[in-house]
Amino acid sequence: DLTEMLLGDDCTPRNVNKPSNEQFDEALKFIHEHFFYVFPKDLAPTPDYIQSRFLELIIKNKVDGCVIDPFNQLENDYKGAGGRDDKYLETFLASNSRFAMLNNIYSIIIAHPIKPQTTKDGKLVKLTAYSVAGGAMWSNKMDNIMLYQRPNWTTDRTDRTSEVDFQKIKRQKIVGLPGEITFEFNRGQRRFK
Repeated sequence: DLTEMLLGDDCTPRNVNKPSNEQFDEALKFIHEHFFYVFPKDLAPTPDYIQSRFLELIIKNKVDGCVIDPFNQLENDYKGAGGRDDKYLETFLASNSRFAMLNNIYSIIIAHPIKPQTTKDGKLVKLTAYSVAGGAMWSNKMDNIMLYQRPNWTTDRTDRTSEVDFQKIKRQKIVGLPGEITFEFNRGQRRFK
């Protein structure tokens, strides 16, 4: 998938105009040199395990960014926070932020919304930072919050309209301003336009 994204093309045999084997191999080599996956031994790794693996990649491979995708697949110990997801998130997000600062990396956490809400006509209600499972603590602790939604998914699954909404940007002077943009995903080119 990443190789196709880099090339901007479908590399399967069904594409008669696919990139050459040489182009594919060169792109694949780039991906292997610049992207690393953490495949946990356990089905649900703990945040400590993930951080230790990230630290190993930072030291050995000079990794400059880490992505947890998705957050809900971690073994999150809500019991240790009295069963309160907000208290757990407060500790986890603070720890993650500190880890990123100490190691001079960027950190991205993919989190899913609570059950999507729909209007009477079946359209998705616009997401907010508080739509993410765990609620306000994400907004309280994160530097930036970007929401991605396919607004017409419930009424037309073939519609490729995508909305990206930057709802929180902490350091606006150097990062940018909050705002929204609409894209259409082009499957053949693996690009948002």
